[in-house]
Amino acid sequence: MVFHFIVGTLAAVGLACILWSVYGLLFAGFPRAGDCAELYLFLDGASPRAEQLLRTAHRARREYLPGIPIVFIDTGEGCEPLRQLAAQLGIEYFNR
Repeated sequence: MVFHFIVGTLAAVGLACILWSVYGLLFAGFPRAGDCAELYLFLDGASPRAEQLLRTAHRARREYLPGIPIVFIDTGEGCEPLRQLAAQLGIEYFNR
């Protein structure tokens, strides 16, 4: 009876190891919680699409990538309203 229990336990542990290995192979390309990732956005702050880009990136972070840092790099002269919006959304703003 004890022998069957030990064999069954070892079989369950072996099956769990096999399943974990298969999971690791299948999902190796997906980002994991322990991996470091950042989203960098490059655009001229004077562009009419800049505000939309910031809001879309914020929405994507909120829905799909919670906690990912977003960095917006303004390739133009800089834009104070856009800097304020980035601060409200929790996005780092840099002027190149």
